[in-house]
Amino acid sequence: MRTLYVAALSALAAMSASAQAPMRVKAEPAEKLVATKAPADAARQAKAQPLQSKRFLAQQEAMKELAFLDGDWRGSSRVRRKDGWAPMVQAGRVGAVQDGTVRMIEAKGYESDGRLSFDVLRVISYEPETKTYLMRSYQSGRIRDHVLSLTANGFAWESEPSGAATTRYEASVKNGVWTETATRVPSRGEPETYVEVTMKRQRSSGWPTASGSGAK
Repeated sequence: MRTLYVAALSALAAMSASAQAPMRVKAEPAEKLVATKAPADAARQAKAQPLQSKRFLAQQEAMKELAFLDGDWRGSSRVRRKDGWAPMVQAGRVGAVQDGTVRMIEAKGYESDGRLSFDVLRVISYEPETKTYLMRSYQSGRIRDHVLSLTANGFAWESEPSGAATTRYEASVKNGVWTETATRVPSRGEPETYVEVTMKRQRSSGWPTASGSGAK
């Protein structure tokens, strides 16, 4: 009888301990929770950022070679005319667009009386397939395309406006000073330089994207 009584007390004690013990919930490993969330985050990021092509990246990389041109420039120039050299005030600005794949150059020349007599916009791009720099210029209603050659300190290009002569343009930047010349090379006779430009960098510039339109 005593044995049954002791067994009953033991059973009651076990039941009481079981009722007072906190309920245990099986926890998922932290690694599993992170792994479950990561694919969703990665998918959202991939959707938000467009995939850049190899061609696009090649254009960005090539255009870095001309980054030293960026900024606002100002100085003087002179143009050879029938009655001799005419002095002018020269101004320019350079900046990149299209996420650094295209570079734009704006140049203006002002006569001594303040009148604008020279105004050109040049747009430079890069063709990865042929590894060629191209420049399209807009001036006085004329549109011309050129192949651009990079030099040690700048760039050069040629034009044949009349067919009887070739005009060679050379631009160079050293120690913050931009120099540029235009030389007419006739099929016969001696070359003649008829434009000389000297400008100093005034400041860095966000042109032309600084004033561009945004999402809001």
